[in-house]
Amino acid sequence: MINLVPGRHHILRHNGSKRSSHEVAWLSGLQSECLYIESPEPPCFIAASLHPAYAAALTGMEAKGFTGTVLELGPSPVYATLRSLTDWPARFLTFESFLRERIARPNDAVVTAVDIIVNDGGATPVQTISERLGISHKHLVELFTRTVGLSPKRFARLIRLERAIAESQTHSMNWTAVAHECGFHDQAHFNREFKRFTGVTPSEFLARREASGQAMIEG
Repeated sequence: MINLVPGRHHILRHNGSKRSSHEVAWLSGLQSECLYIESPEPPCFIAASLHPAYAAALTGMEAKGFTGTVLELGPSPVYATLRSLTDWPARFLTFESFLRERIARPNDAVVTAVDIIVNDGGATPVQTISERLGISHKHLVELFTRTVGLSPKRFARLIRLERAIAESQTHSMNWTAVAHECGFHDQAHFNREFKRFTGVTPSEFLARREASGQAMIEG
């Protein structure tokens, strides 16, 4: 994320407690707990949501080094360029070019493993994925964790929750059915995971959800 208005700060609260302030540009690793973003002033920034296997390639460090945290990025001429542009298509093209120049393709096996987990909603066992890729379970876990920042099993838990949130937008709001369909053991298990990852209960999330499908949490 790159802030396009100098002097404006974005405050991040990790799971509602630890706070960090970011002004210019920052990168969020995969988060396994809720992350609140506070903008004291109207925000204006440009951002990219990266494929989970590519973030490490952008930073040049192992993903586990910034998983669960947010890194302030170092200085770059592209920040001033983006701020000087007033045309949004030009901004997007400049930003895309900046990213493409810096991201090398990661390990193909990890990319495929991520895609399998995302596409099937986290339902395929890790052992099945490793067999499909022709590598050992242990080797896949090591590669995946180093590149993505979470183990395949933990990453699949995040994807199952994302799927549950997506299902809630079209489902008849039977949370028990949603939990079962998305692979949670029972309603209580689903509720615990949901609150840990989002900071609110399923009912609170629905009450605060915007048309975009995201929840705005105040207070």
